[in-house]
Amino acid sequence: MDDFPNQRAGDSPETPGALLWNKRQTARSLSISVRHLEDLTKEGVIKAVRLGRRALYDPADLRATIESLKDASAVKQSRRK
Repeated sequence: MDDFPNQRAGDSPETPGALLWNKRQTARSLSISVRHLEDLTKEGVIKAVRLGRRALYDPADLRATIESLKDASAVKQSRRK
């Protein structure tokens, strides 16, 4: 979000104000491939909202996932010392 200071929480560069992002928008925002996003979703690392056959992603859930991954990484690093 810091890269785009004028954006709101659900904004993506492609669809300002979107409540949910599609796979392509989500993968682009995370700088990963759509295939990797699908794998992370299947593994339960990233939560998707299912609407029919579509998988959509809540930007707030993505931020929470990133924060939890940061916390887990910090714990692992502190155990190594």
